Amino acid sequence: MLKLQFITALRLLNKYRQHSILNIIGLAFGLAAAILVFLYASYETSYDTYHPAPEHTYRVAQNWPSLGLNAPVSSSAMNPHFSGVEGVSDILNLIHMSPVINNEVKINDSLLKLENLYAATANFTEFFALEVIDGELDKVLTIPNYIALSQSQALRLFGETSVLGETLDNEQVTWTVGAVFKDLPENTHLKIDFLTSIQVQLLGEPNPLGNDSFTYIKIDPQQQVEDVATQYTQLYNDVVYRGENMVEVSLQRLSDIYLTANSRFEMKVHGSQFVVDVCIGLTFLLIAIASINFINMSTAQAVLRAKEVGVKKAMGASKQSLITQFLCESLVISTIATVLAAILAVVLLPWFNAVIEKELSFDITPISILFLLGINLVVGLLAGLYPAFFLTAFDAKRVLSGDLTRGTTAVRIRKALMILQASLSIALIIGAFILHQQLNYMTTIETGYQKENRIEISGVNRALLFDNPERNLARAFSQLPFIDSATISDTSLTKSTNTSARLLWPGADHDVPILPFIGTGFDPVKTQGLNLLHGRDFSATYASDWHAVDSQGNETASIIISESVARMAGRDDMSSMIGETWTFTTGEESDLMIRVKIVGIVSDLTIGSAKHGASPSFFICGYSWMNEGNVVLNFNTPITPVHKSEVVEFAQTRFNLFNLPMNEVQYNYDNLYKSDRKTAYIVAVFSVLVVVLTCVGIFGLCSFSANRRQKEVAVRKVLGASKLSLMNLLAKEFVVLTVISAAIAFPITYFITSDWLSGFNVRIDQPWFIYVTALVLVSAVVWLTVASIAYKTASTRPANSLRYE
Repeated sequence: MLKLQFITALRLLNKYRQHSILNIIGLAFGLAAAILVFLYASYETSYDTYHPAPEHTYRVAQNWPSLGLNAPVSSSAMNPHFSGVEGVSDILNLIHMSPVINNEVKINDSLLKLENLYAATANFTEFFALEVIDGELDKVLTIPNYIALSQSQALRLFGETSVLGETLDNEQVTWTVGAVFKDLPENTHLKIDFLTSIQVQLLGEPNPLGNDSFTYIKIDPQQQVEDVATQYTQLYNDVVYRGENMVEVSLQRLSDIYLTANSRFEMKVHGSQFVVDVCIGLTFLLIAIASINFINMSTAQAVLRAKEVGVKKAMGASKQSLITQFLCESLVISTIATVLAAILAVVLLPWFNAVIEKELSFDITPISILFLLGINLVVGLLAGLYPAFFLTAFDAKRVLSGDLTRGTTAVRIRKALMILQASLSIALIIGAFILHQQLNYMTTIETGYQKENRIEISGVNRALLFDNPERNLARAFSQLPFIDSATISDTSLTKSTNTSARLLWPGADHDVPILPFIGTGFDPVKTQGLNLLHGRDFSATYASDWHAVDSQGNETASIIISESVARMAGRDDMSSMIGETWTFTTGEESDLMIRVKIVGIVSDLTIGSAKHGASPSFFICGYSWMNEGNVVLNFNTPITPVHKSEVVEFAQTRFNLFNLPMNEVQYNYDNLYKSDRKTAYIVAVFSVLVVVLTCVGIFGLCSFSANRRQKEVAVRKVLGASKLSLMNLLAKEFVVLTVISAAIAFPITYFITSDWLSGFNVRIDQPWFIYVTALVLVSAVVWLTVASIAYKTASTRPANSLRYE
């Protein structure tokens, strides 16, 4: 019997081809889009879930409210204090080595760089899963001067992976390869290619003020995470800041770091929980809209199927058998649409991967088959239930007598579905526009420095930066005719600050806040395009600007401070501060102290993403704690590919001169808002798809309405009504429903977009005109869709509709 029902369903699909094709195409595209965004959301939420006990592992992060700065790092010197807190069962320190030691090694007389080099405590494998393919990782993490490297780095350095016992000669240490591990998968927040043990002889004794470590802790399941964070905050303020409430400590769950971390100091560009939420929402929306379209298209065919139902009922068919028949039709349509959706998803996956910059795959596995079967059954049954009950509810006598007038329930349901679809379309159009406007605003707002016609060469050894002004790479680049100015910096302004210290002005309390500082060379104001308010730039004309140590060991340098630092000193007249001598210190009485002279004051800088806002900072000339830095080039002409190649060639010559490896030339500002641009693009693409699917649904409703009102249209036409007036008559109802949809969509959309915009320190005001534009646009699409059907109905000869009256 069931087999016969499916055969009948296939015959009916063939009979009503237009109806079936529209149903299948609408459903297939909706499901294909849902499959793609579901794959993306599943991948993004899989980060760091495969490590040991990720639900009980947390990363220690700090927030300095007075500086508007947060960072996922702390001091390894705090370990004895942290471990004493109840409920903390284990602590791991992970220290980035590249900035603090020379990460260049000699292999076969060639110098190569060890990027992503980290030192870890011996319990690394208790926190993170690392697949060792050769050697002993425990040996590497417990015995000094051993190192583990990833499989890809082994191939890069030695051309093979069987490299146990090979040595990496560094000017500070000679490492022996003790293990090779498989490259870390992409779905982790870690970016580690080399791993060694923490060695005091290389890093020195940890300083509580020096935030040198990514610190991870394990918390007992019964312990409240908030209580541990509160105790850590108190410990940090007591031990490091002498009782001052300078810092707030938070604990980030390991599996949440990638999506929720909001810091400039991450190992890699992190994702966004908002993007995942949007994708999950779009998945459900697309499936819901595809199902709604199915219902609308099926009910639109009610008039055509009514006599069929009446005849079958008159012949003795039961309501149950008719419902089974219509559900079978629904399942046949959803099955064909699901198969087509899977094919579309596979075809579109390369494009989708390019958009999201991931390598997702849609493999035919038992899980994926079950997923598709689940979608098929859910959509087929849920979307088919209402049409089945709707069509089988026709009274045989009324149908066969020509009376097809229905009650108000079906009409209300169809109108409610129409309002829902139009509301979603309006909301997504508004959301896509506001996402685009906010991102455009962030790329154009004043950051305190210029980004146009500037490039950076990153990862340059300090030997070409701070150690010897005579062979300073920036000075060499200034010789090129298309370079207006050049400078060096240990910080990329498009990323994050790396170091901080205290500045003590005359009469200042020794416990003033620590401030981020940027080690730089001459001409940073001109080269970086800083907004100079008072004073001058660092200049080679003033030899005393560069950091120097006299015969008695006294250190001096010049600094340029931001206006927020000047305000912290409590001066009304900032210009009077030029020429003052302040003290640069690490905080302790016995620690480093440099006498620094203020030569300039600049506007506050927004370092990194505009999400973080501006913060107090200062520049110091010729001094840095970093082992490497950047060369910043300011072009006097728009940058061309020829210029880029000349820069690379010239840099390579200078690096070869001093037998140093060269890093790639980077354009860092382009990477700041990748995640948000991704969100905007995804929302824009699927907003268009939702609008298209909405049009398909409206087409179904319009078909139903036009068929239901054929006689009314014929009578009006006989009485002299024009085609345009008849088109407006049929379209009016749908335009009114669209206006109602807008009244529902506007407040909900405003709340959601306001919540997203609140994540930015600088944000746009929501423009009222986009709400009106979205309403007008959707109304126009609705009118055109309805008008296309109405025109056909209005063009029908009245005699064809009234011949049986």
